[in-house]
Amino acid sequence: MPCSLAILTVQRSSTRQRIYDTFVLREYFVAYPKNQIVTLPVHTDNTAPLNEYRDGFPQTSQRYRLEIGWRCQNCGVDLSHPSHHKYLHTHHLNGQKYDDRAENYKALCIRCHAEEPMHAHLKNSPNYKDFMRIWPRLPASGV
Repeated sequence: MPCSLAILTVQRSSTRQRIYDTFVLREYFVAYPKNQIVTLPVHTDNTAPLNEYRDGFPQTSQRYRLEIGWRCQNCGVDLSHPSHHKYLHTHHLNGQKYDDRAENYKALCIRCHAEEPMHAHLKNSPNYKDFMRIWPRLPASGV
């Protein structure tokens, strides 16, 4: 079995190399025209900000969650009790932590937040485990 696995690995890497060696940018843009690109990048590699939370984000996040009534905007679970506030997160829709526009926010319970792309790591947190124990008993709205 180890020999066949080694052969398969070599075959896959040679396939990748063949694709790389035969790639032609002009042919790519014939197959995928530029008119399919709907927005141009805002930043260059030199001007792009670091994807970090801005100063004041904790206060902005708190204010946003208060404005929407401490409810998950996905499943509607009510997290208005002060001891439950830690389970309601402010998710950045475009994935850019520095983008603090209200239209880029969505308040999500930790359960819904963990289901977002690139957020499965939240399932390893103690808060997620605690929340999953109490979640079935929490009131929900008809979101």
